[in-house]
Amino acid sequence: MSIAELTDTKLNQANGRNQKMSHFHAKCGRTRKMAHRGGQFIATTHHPETIRKFSDENTFVLVRKTHMDPTLPRLMTEIPYSGDLINALIRDEIIG
Repeated sequence: MSIAELTDTKLNQANGRNQKMSHFHAKCGRTRKMAHRGGQFIATTHHPETIRKFSDENTFVLVRKTHMDPTLPRLMTEIPYSGDLINALIRDEIIG
């Protein structure tokens, strides 16, 4: 396989993943609208673009001090961080 073919293959794989995430984000938007009518939507993710789709007002972070302690939900609006949420997560400003 040539370098050009390999590059095209990698780009197609990346585009396929991006397309799947776009479909997921669209479905999340519809699900959030349904949740406003009395339902709930709970999801977990590490995908940066998915995290950015939800506001701090309706995002919870699950934290615990040690593996022996209970897991507690904290609303993102209660957690101070600077700049972009994804970068704050990388810097351990959120859970650290």
